[in-house]
Amino acid sequence: MTTMAVRVMTRDEAEHRYQTLRDAIVDLEAFRRRGAAFELDAHDATVYDELVDLEFLLDRR
Repeated sequence: MTTMAVRVMTRDEAEHRYQTLRDAIVDLEAFRRRGAAFELDAHDATVYDELVDLEFLLDRR
């Protein structure tokens, strides 16, 4: 079982982290499609999950 860790951040910190993740992805739409289809390696799947979580928390997409 994976241990969950809660990270407390301000909205500005969340916005900054979200933008940092987006800037590191060359083709965001292709990345989203691959993530939704579970076609990412372990590292990219972690990035995808964080991106989706931040989009939810920031009320985006």
